Amino acid sequence: MSEMFTVYHIVFIFVLGTVFGSFLNAVIYRLPRGISLIWPPSACPHCHTRIKFYDNIPLLSYVLLRGKCRHCGKRISIRYPLVEAASGLLLVWVLLADGPPGLVTSRSVFVLFLLAIAIIDWEHMIIPDELSLGGCVVGFILGLFNPTITVTDSLLGIFVGGGLLLAVGYLYQRVRRVEGLGGGDVKLAAMIGAFIGWKGLVLCVLAGSVAGSAYGLALMAGGRGSQTKVPFGTFLAAGAFFAAFYSDQFLNWYTGLLRG
Repeated sequence: MSEMFTVYHIVFIFVLGTVFGSFLNAVIYRLPRGISLIWPPSACPHCHTRIKFYDNIPLLSYVLLRGKCRHCGKRISIRYPLVEAASGLLLVWVLLADGPPGLVTSRSVFVLFLLAIAIIDWEHMIIPDELSLGGCVVGFILGLFNPTITVTDSLLGIFVGGGLLLAVGYLYQRVRRVEGLGGGDVKLAAMIGAFIGWKGLVLCVLAGSVAGSAYGLALMAGGRGSQTKVPFGTFLAAGAFFAAFYSDQFLNWYTGLLRG
């Protein structure tokens, strides 16, 4: 761990991450249902009673309420504190990975986008355009302040990402006669390319494909049919996280193998 980061820095970033995670919970719940992120205010999904600010404190409120709504007593999904905790841990991960401010900012926004997308696609098999296409714009703009990626890399990442997944989906459909990849996956790949460039995108697609294929094989081994849909966006998001932090190490390891 870099000596410049104290325990106080880490705690602060974790707490800040949980606050962002609380907002991500609203994104994850509302976007797939077509509900505005601005209005109405947060409410219990069971009794629809508006949630007071003191019952909406990340992590702490869930513990104090023992995972139940104060008014109707229905269970609150465990996803809420898990997303808050995951957001905090992801931002701490970015902090400890270190790097220039532009890179840290870009990675922080990127991992939060990926977390929301991964969960939404897992639960609903959709990737909202607000996240994928909006992420393309955000990723490109942040890339202007990120010294580790050029404007050309980001633009190539957008077009290569969308084009690569579009080609893979087309070939899969021609061979299997069923839709293999949705438009959301293609837009997600473009968004990932905007953040990490085309080189990182190649590793992302490779890692995501391996993880998604392993999951599909596990489903088939468990008796699920080969036509069962796989939330590929979730695995692509996981591959993007891997590529964002470990692409250089992976390429060094791989080239080392080639050299013998």
